[in-house]
Amino acid sequence: MESLDWPLIAAAVAFLSGLVLTVVISRHRRRRWARQAALPAAASTLALGNELRVVLSRLDAAVMVLDDRDRILGASPPAYGLRLIRDGFLDNGPVRLLASDARYDGQEKVSDIKWKAKGTGLSKQLVLRATPLGADHVLLQVDDQTEAKRVEDIRRDFVANVSHELKTPVGALSLLAETIAGAADDAGAVARFAEMMQAEAARLTTLVQEIIELSRVQANAGPTERLVPIALAVAEAVDHLQTAADAKEIALVVQQPTESMVRGDLDQLVMAVRNVIHNAISYSEPHTTVSVAVVERDGDVLVTVADQGIGIPAAAQARIFERFYRVDPARSRLTGGTGLGLSIVKNIVSELGGLIEIWSQPKVGTTVTLRLPLPSKDAQ
Repeated sequence: MESLDWPLIAAAVAFLSGLVLTVVISRHRRRRWARQAALPAAASTLALGNELRVVLSRLDAAVMVLDDRDRILGASPPAYGLRLIRDGFLDNGPVRLLASDARYDGQEKVSDIKWKAKGTGLSKQLVLRATPLGADHVLLQVDDQTEAKRVEDIRRDFVANVSHELKTPVGALSLLAETIAGAADDAGAVARFAEMMQAEAARLTTLVQEIIELSRVQANAGPTERLVPIALAVAEAVDHLQTAADAKEIALVVQQPTESMVRGDLDQLVMAVRNVIHNAISYSEPHTTVSVAVVERDGDVLVTVADQGIGIPAAAQARIFERFYRVDPARSRLTGGTGLGLSIVKNIVSELGGLIEIWSQPKVGTTVTLRLPLPSKDAQ
């Protein structure tokens, strides 16, 4: 067998490879030229003039225009706020890949990513839409769905929690009704089970009412121009709970409140103060004191409710304002607690631009302070 001419074979392979590569590149270029020819002239020869830059600067949406090197030719202010741009270039691998795919295929591409902005530690849920402009440029639209996703997660968790919480009293009522039907000949048992049914029905009523109140608070979210005397809100809350305090022989002491006015809704303010005082009474032992004080400090009105109750462990203090959270579920069941009271308080105070502060120590007591901003002098 004759020896093979390896140099000649290698040269032939190199030539064929180059030919194939040339054909591929040529086809790709023709596709790009065809797409460019099909677009309006203004798009195919994209140049960001002052007019387009002005338009981008006034957009509320996050929009940016990229060239074939992912350089930012123009962007709206929200686009810079997402921290996707660094040193004039798109600074995110998945987003660059999406823009590249749109540029190569000449078709709009849509994707969603979870983006952790550098230097913030905050994760964002982004929906991206990359639209080719001519052969090389891409219009990138970014929709920040972080808040929408958070609200949807809260809604889903809330529905799941409500379903779970409603099952308990409803199931108990059904079981007690069956038990009464089976003990019709025992008057004592019927009376005992009927009393238990009344307690479960009352618990169910309270739960439904607080769900309605929480929904109403969230539906009415937003600033209000009404000025409310804080003394009136405190007085109504205390009057509503005086009977409950007397029943446990708890002294409900109110310091002389200031004449301060706060911006908000009277009914919601009463609800917030009432829920805090109700918690203080519910988790205090008989023959103790619950004190309510109202003072002005550093441009705020402070409504402070202090008790001498069982206190809250440090590990649980950060969670007590979560919906349906209970430090001691067994004790909450005995006191009729639903786990929604403090969540309602948090929503009301937050909508008023205020803060909630808490101090607590087990077996010593708890102090909850509602810090509400005073209205400006011009508004009074």
